[in-house]
Amino acid sequence: MPVIDGVNICIADDPVTFANQIVSLLNDEAYSSLIGESGKMMVAEKFSWRNAADKFEAFCAEVAQ
Repeated sequence: MPVIDGVNICIADDPVTFANQIVSLLNDEAYSSLIGESGKMMVAEKFSWRNAADKFEAFCAEVAQ
């Protein structure tokens, strides 16, 4: 999955780090909005029906050759 920690997702390897990231999101509305909007945009770009259809169409064209 094309995610980037601190840009479109918060990733933590332990509970304390995860809790600190959640607290940061709760305390910083701008940061929270940035993470949320960036994540939403990434999902819309990478996993939309249009994107899936384009990839399938390209695959079919390649196989047909």
